[in-house]
Amino acid sequence: MDSTYKLRPPSMQALVCFEAAERLGSLTQAARELHLTQGAVSRQLIALEERLHVRLLVRQRSGLVLTPAGSAFLSEIRPLLSRLERAIHDLRSHGGRGGRLRLSVASTFATHWLIPRLPDFTAAHPDVTLDLATRIGAVDFARVDVDAAITFVDAAPWPATGVRLTPLRLSPQALPSLARQLGRGRGAPWLDTAPLLVNVSVPGAWAAWAETAGVPAERLSRLRARGERTGPRYDLLSMASNAALAGLGVALLPDFLNDRRLRALSNVVWATPGAYYLSYPTQNAELPALSRFKQWLLGQVQQPSVVAT
Repeated sequence: MDSTYKLRPPSMQALVCFEAAERLGSLTQAARELHLTQGAVSRQLIALEERLHVRLLVRQRSGLVLTPAGSAFLSEIRPLLSRLERAIHDLRSHGGRGGRLRLSVASTFATHWLIPRLPDFTAAHPDVTLDLATRIGAVDFARVDVDAAITFVDAAPWPATGVRLTPLRLSPQALPSLARQLGRGRGAPWLDTAPLLVNVSVPGAWAAWAETAGVPAERLSRLRARGERTGPRYDLLSMASNAALAGLGVALLPDFLNDRRLRALSNVVWATPGAYYLSYPTQNAELPALSRFKQWLLGQVQQPSVVAT
């Protein structure tokens, strides 16, 4: 068997059958999705395993299960199959000029920053379709079927492939009734008595904001000693905002989430060292839809924030 023969890839049909069988956990379900007989799918899988000289799937009571070799192989070919499917769809729909872009976006950023601006993007790029999904934390592109992600990165290491968009600029917000009760003043005297709501996504935010606001060293030390035990903890900035609207306390909220139903307790704004990033796998860098979206996005981060009403 010469090297040329060894390097010849398996058939596309066999790879598609393998991916579908694993994803659906059943030869019957895979056959139904692919409009083939169960026997045809089985023959494709047998031929694929014979070509590769390795077992890819085993049958268990729960269904078809990947072997370690099958898992490693699938992690490599699944993104390729997904890109091929999308390339064919985009070529048919847009002639290669635009296409569909699948984005994972931090929930609060998507709802209050990105979506209010999207009419501008769709007007300028009508041949690009954006699909949005949300998740908390970093995106593993090997496991999540998206082309790019906008996530908040609070510390190094920064995404290897991507662009920095904008930091969080946080200021204290509360209901007007609570704001009047707490008052304003140099050095934020209300910090000692106010119920402070904690954003889990930005650790140490209250102490950092207080230092920026010029809080005296002794009070700042007490605040740091309290740490994340300052008050109730919320995973999402939008949850902290809703808690502030419910009168539960004071929240540090970003400029793009400002709500006219809340009132600022200080004019001091703290910009986080971390930032929102647009990141993507290296192989997606030249996608036409992503290139257009990235250029538009970089233009948008230079514009004033949209204020919620």
